[in-house]
Amino acid sequence: MTEDQLQQQRVHLVARIREVTKANSLLDGTNEIEENDDKCDENYEEDLEDLPFEEEGPGQHTRTVGGYMPPPGSVLYNYLESIKDKVMKRNGIYVEYGQKWIIPKMDPISRPCVGEADLWYQSEAWAFLWEPFFQFSSLAKLKDMSCIHCHAPGTYSSNIYSWRPMFYYDKIVWLLHRRFICSACKRSCAGIDPRFLSQLPTRVLDRFEFATTIRGPGMHMSMIYMFSNLSTKGITYGTFSNMINELHRIRYHRCQLSHLDSLSD
Repeated sequence: MTEDQLQQQRVHLVARIREVTKANSLLDGTNEIEENDDKCDENYEEDLEDLPFEEEGPGQHTRTVGGYMPPPGSVLYNYLESIKDKVMKRNGIYVEYGQKWIIPKMDPISRPCVGEADLWYQSEAWAFLWEPFFQFSSLAKLKDMSCIHCHAPGTYSSNIYSWRPMFYYDKIVWLLHRRFICSACKRSCAGIDPRFLSQLPTRVLDRFEFATTIRGPGMHMSMIYMFSNLSTKGITYGTFSNMINELHRIRYHRCQLSHLDSLSD
């Protein structure tokens, strides 16, 4: 491939990325759970917002739960599953010492086969582990938690892990957490549900770095603090969202161009 051909591909790639980026942006709402999904909660035994499959109840529309997750079999899905497997087996993950961040295992340009696209996807996958009852076992006890639905004390158990995407400026961080099932009412909740988190000791909760809702993507707390300050200066949420979207576009452009450049080697 000549230098002129490479340059033409770069120009075409950048133009194409600019066309599709906005449509693919989470902050533009295209990948968020619809608002009316919250209204379906009372008709299900479990809150299934993290689980990537479709559910249909009597007289209700079919909804895709966890539609923001990477599709099964994709590079990112398989990489996240490998991280989950390491966490479950405690293989190289130091949960008992409070480890939370799991950074990308490599930079693709450090390898001779830098043209392999899979490595570039993996290099952008940051993960955050939230297991407070193991990370901070001296302070947080599962038996002290009450069900957020029926308020029964000490009835939670868990053997399920789920992912949720979180915005962190120009990154998407994948947050790995447990789901807990109540033995009394048989309903479940995410370990990052605000109603669940509020029962944790203050020192433990302070280690959780994201603002979450009952379902859907969350945001790093530093971004919340930033917007709180900007809002006093007339900056609207729409403007702030556009700024974050632009940071994601820039990061995406740079990664794609770097990958394309590696193909000429």
